[in-house]
Amino acid sequence: MAVPQDGGLKMLDTGEFNHFVEIQGPTQTLASNGTGDRTTTFQTVAEVWASIKPQSVNGMIAARQQQSEVTHRVIIRKSDIGPVAISQHYRLLCEGVAYKIIGLLPDAETGNEYVTLACSARVFVWADS
Repeated sequence: MAVPQDGGLKMLDTGEFNHFVEIQGPTQTLASNGTGDRTTTFQTVAEVWASIKPQSVNGMIAARQQQSEVTHRVIIRKSDIGPVAISQHYRLLCEGVAYKIIGLLPDAETGNEYVTLACSARVFVWADS
């Protein structure tokens, strides 16, 4: 099967965007215990529908990835996020799973229709790194 020249993005159906995702940005707050320590909390900046696809098992084996992290490809319509400028400091929250954003890619054709996010979902705990 030949790969479409547009990278397959035009073939995305409305039904492909079937995961309700919260885009959350980091906020530094002072700890409530009076020590003056700063803690990072996440605030929802946008709520969108997205397409979430896990990386294939063959790709994980070939990449020799650790078993504690599963990599996903998340596609969001750029018009849905509006003025929000997503960066690698943000995270996605979907059905109780926090996805750390590893990288961002605009769509191949215009760069204005979709944003593809390479994300990792930690199996146990969210880790800021």
